[in-house]
Amino acid sequence: MSSPAQSDCILIADDHPANLLALEAVLEPLDRPIIKSSSGIEALRYLLDHDCSLALLDVAMPGLDGFETAALIRSRERTRHIPIIFISASARDETYVFKGYAQGAIDYVVKPFDPDVLRAKVTNLLALYRRSEEMRHEAALRGRERDELREKEQEARAEAEAQRKRLHTLLVQSPAVVAITKGPEHVFELVNERCQRLLGSRQVLGKPAREALPELLTQDVWKSADAVYESGNAFVGTEAAISLDESREEPQRQFFNFVVQPTRDPAGNIDGLMLHAFEVTDQVRARERERDAIRLRDEFLSIASHELRTPLTPLRLQLQSTLKCLDKGETDEADLRPRLELALRQTVRLGILVTDLLEVSRISSGRLTLQLEEMDLAESVRDVAERHEPEARNAGTTISVQTEPVIGRWDRLRIEQVIANLLVNAIKYGGGLPVRLTVERADGGARLTVRDEGIGISTEDQDRIFDRFERAVSVRSYGGMGLGLYIAQQIVDAHGGRIQVRSARGEGSTFMVDLPMSRE
Repeated sequence: MSSPAQSDCILIADDHPANLLALEAVLEPLDRPIIKSSSGIEALRYLLDHDCSLALLDVAMPGLDGFETAALIRSRERTRHIPIIFISASARDETYVFKGYAQGAIDYVVKPFDPDVLRAKVTNLLALYRRSEEMRHEAALRGRERDELREKEQEARAEAEAQRKRLHTLLVQSPAVVAITKGPEHVFELVNERCQRLLGSRQVLGKPAREALPELLTQDVWKSADAVYESGNAFVGTEAAISLDESREEPQRQFFNFVVQPTRDPAGNIDGLMLHAFEVTDQVRARERERDAIRLRDEFLSIASHELRTPLTPLRLQLQSTLKCLDKGETDEADLRPRLELALRQTVRLGILVTDLLEVSRISSGRLTLQLEEMDLAESVRDVAERHEPEARNAGTTISVQTEPVIGRWDRLRIEQVIANLLVNAIKYGGGLPVRLTVERADGGARLTVRDEGIGISTEDQDRIFDRFERAVSVRSYGGMGLGLYIAQQIVDAHGGRIQVRSARGEGSTFMVDLPMSRE
C-alpha cells in the first residue's frame, strides 16, 4: 500500500508490482493520488477507512480475485457507488466479461491496452463519479431538508395541537361563562363547565340556540347575536339581566357583563360566535341593597323625626299651658293634674323612642349584652300587660293573659322589652279586637305567644318585617319607626331563642317566642 488517503484518489489492485508501476505511469498525467494495493484484501482494508473515486482491479489476483473484491466493495453502502474497471489478461470470452459486469464493473479492459484509451475511460468515469456524487450529495441535502421540513411541520402540528388543547382546557375550566356557536343558527359547539352549571341539566351541544334556550327569545339576546354574526362587530353588554330558569313562575334574574365576538375560518370568513361572560349578580344585588339601605335610612330619618316630634309637640303645649295657669295663680290640682299626667305620658313615649334608637346602636356595634338572672316569664308578661292597660283601653282593646309559672335564666329588662314590643304592635294593628298573651312550657323551654285579630301580615312581607326599619304597613296609616320587631328578634337571638310569625292578610297575627331555660 502506498500514497496518502484522499477521497479523489484512484485505487489500483494487482498482485504483480510491475503491473502496478505500469498502471501508475499511465494514470500519472491525470494528476490524481494513486493508491497501489498488491491484493484484494489490502484494497478492501484501505477502503474500510478511506474513500476513493475509482478502482482498477486485476481479475486474476490470488486469494481474493478481482470479482470477489468487487462484490465485497459493492456490498458496503459507503463504497457501493465507486466505479470499478476490471483489468484482465484473458481473451475476450463473453461469459468472462459478463461475469465482470455482473459483479458491478463499470468497464472491462483487456491486456495489452492502449494507455490513451485507458486514461480516457478513467477520466470519463471520474467525471461521471464526481457528478453522481454531487447529485447524491444534493439529493441527500434535499432529503435532509425534506426530513427537517417534515420534522418541523410535525413539531408545528404538535405545538398547534398542544396550544389548541391548552386553549380548550382554559376555556373549559375558565371561571367565566364561555360558549362557542357555529353558523347563522348559532348551533352550540362548546359550552364550558361554568356555562353548563348555569344551564343546569339541559344539554345544548349540537342544538341551535333558539331551540336550546327558547326563554331568551323575549330577552333580545339572539337579536344581538344575529347582529354580530352579520356585521362582524363585537357586542359588549353590561349588567345584562338574564332569566334562564323557565321552570319557575317568576324566573330569578341573573346579571352578566359579556362580550359576543365573531369567530372566523382560515379564509377569514365569519363562521360562528364566541360568548365570554362574567356573572355580576352579587355586585348588582349589593348595589341594590346599598340603594335600599340608603332609602331606608332616609325614610327612617324622616319617620324618626316625625315620631320624636309627635310626643314633643303635646308635651310642649301642655307645659306652656301649665305655665300660663301658674302665671295667673291658677293652682287648682284638679286642673293641673291631667295636664301633668299627659306631659308625663309623652315623656315616657319619648324615652321609649330614644331607648329603641340606643338599642339599635348597641346591636349594630355588637354591644348588646345580657344580664342573666332567674325570673318567672309569666310574672313579667303580667307586669307588661298591666303597664299597657291604659294604652289598650284608649285603643278599645282588651288584653287577656293566660300563664303558668315558667322559671328560667334570662335578662329581665330585655325580655320585658320583647314582650312590650310585641304587645304594642298587637294593640296598634289589632283593630280594637282582643289581644291574647300566653306563657307555657314547650319543647323543653319556654314559649310566649302574642295573638291579635287585626289586619294581619301578607306572606311576602313576613320575611322582611324583622329587618331594621322595615314595616308591613304604610307609615301614613300607622306610626312607628320599624324597629320593634328587629330589636325583639335580636334580643331573642342573643338568648339562643327563636321568634316566628303566623299570619295572613285580614286574619290577625300570632307571634311565638321560644326561649331556652338558660343561656350559658
